[in-house]
Amino acid sequence: MKTQTELNSKSEKWLIAIDIDRTLIPDQNWDNEKTNNQILEGEIKILDRLIKKGHKVVIATGRSLKSSEELFNNINLNIILSNFNGCYISIPKKNKILLNKTINLKDLKEIAKENLLKKFKYNFVFKYQNYVKIENLNDELIFNLYSKFPKFKIEKLDLNKETKEPISTYMHLKVNQNEKEKILKILEKLKEKYNKSLNLWFWRENIGESMILEINNKKYNKWTSILFIADKYKIKKENIITIGDNLNDYEMIKNANHGVAMINGLDEIKEIAEYVTEYDNNNNGVSHFLNNFFEKRD
Repeated sequence: MKTQTELNSKSEKWLIAIDIDRTLIPDQNWDNEKTNNQILEGEIKILDRLIKKGHKVVIATGRSLKSSEELFNNINLNIILSNFNGCYISIPKKNKILLNKTINLKDLKEIAKENLLKKFKYNFVFKYQNYVKIENLNDELIFNLYSKFPKFKIEKLDLNKETKEPISTYMHLKVNQNEKEKILKILEKLKEKYNKSLNLWFWRENIGESMILEINNKKYNKWTSILFIADKYKIKKENIITIGDNLNDYEMIKNANHGVAMINGLDEIKEIAEYVTEYDNNNNGVSHFLNNFFEKRD
């Protein structure tokens, strides 16, 4: 692993792909109605400077479109958004969609019927471009999460009647402490069974006695979306920087020439990263890193 000071930049155009949660913004308290879902001033300044110099800044996130767009509503930045872990790419300022891929509905309905999961209480959430469908609307944790975003439409999900494929989806599982090892073993069996079409993984943290099982289209992830964007703008693969902290950042950090893990990131991510930031997401870790990387350009 190289230290940050060993980085060397060339006088060419770059693509900088950055995760949102626990990377670009400070830690969020989702139990607090007034959670500070904002980008720090230092991070805004470096993104603005890079864009004005002709580089492409991609916000690569598992978030839905609306929940990430609101971060940039009052910031005049011409960013590219890669949402739903690489399945949906857009340019908000131009109202342009570059990519929109969904998950096979048949696979999702099969997972819902899995005997392995039947002993656990779970709630299915289907994510679409501008709204979500929730199987159990009485699930306060999930319902309140989406209620925080203004103008975010929430609908009732009926798996038996559903005909529209979601862009992304996840299960909110109620799991006791002594059941967590068992559910992890079940996950490995499900991953093996659906390996050809789906990517399954748990969020990095538990929420109380809850675990969030994220389900995405196997063919698309943050890294595939970044390559798609780099090809569109004729940016060399070796001129790609990726910054993240979590398991859904794994492919983009492992495969990028300049894969960067946040110092507050998971150990699994820091182990495969080329570089690790000196500061965490609460202390402008992204801007400190990028300022150091591009300092020879000034």
